[in-house]
Amino acid sequence: AGYGQTVLHVACYRYPPLAAVEAFLDACPEAAVMQNSDGETALHLAMDGASEEVQMLLLRTRPDASSRRDRYGDTPLHLAAAGGASTAVLRAMVEADPSTASLPNGRGETPLHLLGKNYERVSGEAAAAGGEEGDGEGGRDEIADE
Repeated sequence: AGYGQTVLHVACYRYPPLAAVEAFLDACPEAAVMQNSDGETALHLAMDGASEEVQMLLLRTRPDASSRRDRYGDTPLHLAAAGGASTAVLRAMVEADPSTASLPNGRGETPLHLLGKNYERVSGEAAAAGGEEGDGEGGRDEIADE
């Protein structure tokens, strides 16, 4: 697949069907913790490219994937917090490895800091649009480039 990526990496970046990810993980559960050349696991990529159900499946299959850091020092929790992941996903990640909640990435940002930045951004967008709340969507690139 290139760049050290497994089929699971590629799938998790493209909104894969839950059944396909289940089948792949049944055959090769260790793929959930394999890191590509950027240090990303499938869980890192799923934070921006997969459904909540797929994110939770990856966490249940290999909870230790939540503590892997990519080349920027981000854990999947950093990406989930920056990208507006659901409360259920955020909670499951913290439960899988509580130490990641206060772990700074390469830019010195903790997941809590990124969660606050995402909330401020989404709230500002909602106010500008005349709404009360944002859609909770945001991406790593948007947060990192601020």
